[in-house]
Amino acid sequence: MKINKITDTSYIFWLQKCLFPLFLLVFGAISIWSDIALQTPYGQHQWRQCDAFSMALNYYHEEAVFFEPRMHFQHGNDAGSGFAVGEFTGTYWLNAQIWSVTGLKPYLMRWTHMVFWLLGSLALFALGRGWFGAWKSAFVTMFVSASPLIAFYAGSYLVNVAALGSVFVSWWLAWQLLQTERVKTEWRWILELLLFLFLSLAVLFRPTMALGWLPIAIWALRRGNLMHWAVRFALPLTLGVGWVLWAKSVNDVNGSVYFCTTIRPLWGAEHPEIIWRAFRENLLPEWYHRYVLIVLGFSAVLLGFNRLYSTNSGAQVQKRVHANFELKSSVLLLALGLTVYFLLWFENLDVHDYYLIEFQLLMPITLWWCIQKLESIRSVRRDIYRGLWTLLLMALTFQLLETHLRTRMKYMSPTGWLSEVVLTQRDRDVWSWFHWDQKNRFSNLKQVQTAMRAYGIRREDRIISVPDPSPNITLSLLDQKGFTNLYDENMTGDERIEFYVQKGASYLVCNSMEWFEKRSESPWLQHPIIELEGMMVFDLLNSEAPLPDHARK
Repeated sequence: MKINKITDTSYIFWLQKCLFPLFLLVFGAISIWSDIALQTPYGQHQWRQCDAFSMALNYYHEEAVFFEPRMHFQHGNDAGSGFAVGEFTGTYWLNAQIWSVTGLKPYLMRWTHMVFWLLGSLALFALGRGWFGAWKSAFVTMFVSASPLIAFYAGSYLVNVAALGSVFVSWWLAWQLLQTERVKTEWRWILELLLFLFLSLAVLFRPTMALGWLPIAIWALRRGNLMHWAVRFALPLTLGVGWVLWAKSVNDVNGSVYFCTTIRPLWGAEHPEIIWRAFRENLLPEWYHRYVLIVLGFSAVLLGFNRLYSTNSGAQVQKRVHANFELKSSVLLLALGLTVYFLLWFENLDVHDYYLIEFQLLMPITLWWCIQKLESIRSVRRDIYRGLWTLLLMALTFQLLETHLRTRMKYMSPTGWLSEVVLTQRDRDVWSWFHWDQKNRFSNLKQVQTAMRAYGIRREDRIISVPDPSPNITLSLLDQKGFTNLYDENMTGDERIEFYVQKGASYLVCNSMEWFEKRSESPWLQHPIIELEGMMVFDLLNSEAPLPDHARK
């Protein structure tokens, strides 16, 4: 599938060797890695990131076995147990084992997931370099990584981008095996083992990443050995499906309704127009800027009609048919698969931007196809060739800038004229408020945790943490079991507090004076035992409210 050959001079060869290290530097800059590499969960979907952090903390503190995942959030049957599971918890458990040696270092979860993405990027670069040369491969790798979704989530506490990286590594491994199908070498078994590992991790982290196997299936089909590869797919797919079924059983047994282990299709949505609007206005800009998508779409459409202006002979066109079929088929099948994915999980596309990471499976294939079409007209329509490459490079440059600013905005208040020009006023206002709220309510969580331990409150003692609409943000950052505002909406005020006391809550932690002032007459909230700059802790078992007999000390 190699399209062109770069002149092999020592200078150009040296530059090619520097391309991937240069990619690492650029990606580190747009993801502001130097600023966030040591941070606890923060920013976009702190909610879900803290779910992952919570499970890792419980693995660590309780020395739990792998198949006993727990959250700090205790909602569930009877008094609740915290047993719940969604995505594969392998990296959470792995970090717990690392912490048992290094001591608790939450940020290592960021590093673990970043390694998966960088391996995937290296595999993507190596695969494209073998087909189109180092420069064009670097362009594709950078374009894929320039998505704000990748820049933010690659080094986050979530496994979604790690799953994508595992798919890209699988592509490279599969291509190596396909190229040496009839060659028996001593190291072939290593490739087979690694392929099994990364295929399995991809679908364990995100079962829908099985869509990323479609290009491999097409490569195998063209070489007449698809059945052999079906066997290679079977066991990883079985593991992925098995994990989902096991997770559903764990959640059913423990009464956990939190994790989504089923579809949420378009036809089940009560207000699809609201979700569609949220998808267009809030989620799509997290994938790529609309100008960049327009440029890419325009280029793809124009190149799709290259026969209208190509003057190549029939023999020249026929020579490219074989390679073009694989890329074109991959684009079409992935587009079809992602359309089905979009319809099946439509209801999650209102706020869950990380569901769009699957869309990145299509991006490198589409770019490779565009590059191949560009090379087919290079000698006959140099004006179009140069014009489209100029557009694509300009789009990439703009996207890198926009991604850097957008990612930085999620960790610190957006300031400066560049942010004002590139980012919308709405986005800047939303994230400025987010950082203000985090500082105002959560900046003292560590000091409160220290004060609670000094008072004799153990991490196993259940608390009510309010206000907190998430299951695990405040609970995991305080490292405290308990309950939040999530669920049980039919109860409010003192009734809600009493309900959680009956389920084992001993303390209430309030992070908002506004919340407290509205309920200051409550008999549960008359005698705070800890007060620290806007945060208050109450001993619910020694309050002025009557206690049920089983809750008395």
